Amino acid sequence: MKIMDKKGILFNRIHIIDSLVIVALIVGGLMFGISFFGNGEIEVKPPAEMVTVEATFLSYPYRQEFLESYHVGDKLAKDKTYLNGSVISTEIIDTYISLIDNNGIEVTDVHPYLKRARVTVRVELERDQPIIFFKGAEMVINENHFLTTETSDLSFKLEGYTILGE
Repeated sequence: MKIMDKKGILFNRIHIIDSLVIVALIVGGLMFGISFFGNGEIEVKPPAEMVTVEATFLSYPYRQEFLESYHVGDKLAKDKTYLNGSVISTEIIDTYISLIDNNGIEVTDVHPYLKRARVTVRVELERDQPIIFFKGAEMVINENHFLTTETSDLSFKLEGYTILGE
């Protein structure tokens, strides 16, 4: 009985190329599993510190009707759950537009349709030194955040924040 015939079949039953492919897939799967799931060590982190933050957000230009949907006292929300925080002030401010008139002079005036809103919220957030997270995103000045309340969900830029009690 021959060990391998001319077609590359071992013991008249096992194809050598198929066997090598199967072994390579198994080894690759094991290597991926080890690199993806780690070496079995579990990292235990202490619970994040909760801090009360007062943050001010400036909206992008929207029609005034959209911005008026933010009211003092509205609860902040995320993924169909409420956060421990609310809107403490809102202010509608003008947006300006610059155009060139017929004489070639730049004219700046209030935009007839678009306004901005400055909304201040007070909310309890997680702080993992030195980072503060707002709805899972790191709070960075001039970064975009969706300010979601009971009645609205618009894109705002974070103007600034203060950690209360520090």
